Amino acid sequence: MKTHSFAPWVMALSLMTMATSPVHAQQAENKAENKATPSPAVTNATDAGTTEATRWLGLIDGGQYGNGWTEAATSFRSAVGQPDWIQSLNQVRRPLGAATTRTLKSAALTHQLPNMPAGDYVIIQFDTAFEQHPKAVETVVVQRDTDQAWRVTGYFIK
Repeated sequence: MKTHSFAPWVMALSLMTMATSPVHAQQAENKAENKATPSPAVTNATDAGTTEATRWLGLIDGGQYGNGWTEAATSFRSAVGQPDWIQSLNQVRRPLGAATTRTLKSAALTHQLPNMPAGDYVIIQFDTAFEQHPKAVETVVVQRDTDQAWRVTGYFIK
């Protein structure tokens, strides 16, 4: 399966590839051990992160790539210039066509990611079908930004 990456965002891609494997391993371990229900704080964070990721993906689905960049986290905007973001999405995301279905696969709260400062992050994965790529996984990382709002800091399509 081809992985679509956005070359100018080495930090975001490194974040995505390094962060998702341990999270999913931990989720599988938790399920296997039948651990207790997450605390309300964890549930609130993952729910808020998933809501923001879904809202932000709506901008991307609508071709509003510039608005997606503007509404992303401060760290994202610092790492990727808006023209590079728009160009890369035009080259990589647009050819996939419209998203026909998107189903939440997982959402996990973490406080530490590689090459990122400690903070609150939610790693969200969606099983997504695009018109030209019917079996994709979108990973969106949101973080609690400097103003305490949840904002996207990473986006990856596999």
